[in-house]
Amino acid sequence: MKLFERLRDAAAGFARTFWVANTLELFERFAFYGAKAVLTIYLAERVGLGPQAAGALAGLFSGVLYFLPILAGTVVDRYGFKRSLAACFSIFSVGYFLIGLAGMRWSQAMVAAVGRGPYVLIVLLLTAVGGSLIKPCIVGTVARTTTPQSKSLGYSIYYTLVNIGGALGPILALQVRESLGIEFVLVTSSLTSLLCLVGTLLFFREPERAPGEEQPTSFGKVLRDMVLVFRDVRFLGFLIIFSGFFVMFWQIFYSLPSISGRP
Repeated sequence: MKLFERLRDAAAGFARTFWVANTLELFERFAFYGAKAVLTIYLAERVGLGPQAAGALAGLFSGVLYFLPILAGTVVDRYGFKRSLAACFSIFSVGYFLIGLAGMRWSQAMVAAVGRGPYVLIVLLLTAVGGSLIKPCIVGTVARTTTPQSKSLGYSIYYTLVNIGGALGPILALQVRESLGIEFVLVTSSLTSLLCLVGTLLFFREPERAPGEEQPTSFGKVLRDMVLVFRDVRFLGFLIIFSGFFVMFWQIFYSLPSISGRP
């Protein structure tokens, strides 16, 4: 009982913006993992690209999404968290919807005019660019709205909500897939992102920059630092070995949706 009281008292000490940011992250993860859970099987079967092309495009989407935050952090520092979050959710909302259009019957003429492969590639890259902005914004907000004493609890709350959203997304995606169709999973993610955009505009307040915090850096310096890091052979070897776990994890994550539900 005393533990819960301590947690309650500690949680009450966080700023309003901290809770707004983490709530947005919860629903963003719900939308992201719901869409990602069905993405490969959706592209392969509903859109008709086949398993090899679908797997390659889903892998490219993930690669771009997870690589770009290194550069996106510079954009976030320069233009602020609120503007960047608004841009992220706007792009996510449009991107998810455009991915969903690829599998809808009434939009096949538009998709065919571009070509299925090129159309999917363009909208996936668009969505990945928007998604790259979310992590620097939310993590930066947590950093600015916590004190040295509350930082550990703050990040624990953040990752707990990330995991909750990641767990609920695929579960609810299955319900949408079975009741409405797999393409409507992407539409649901689009609508969720739109609600996150509204929440950002109405409730999110730009957190103040901490005293002594470094000023925004340039893309050139970020790229030079990346080269310097990757010249460390031992560190690069660690990244390659550790990536093996995620290769296996995402293979299972992408493959399992194909054994249940209907297209």
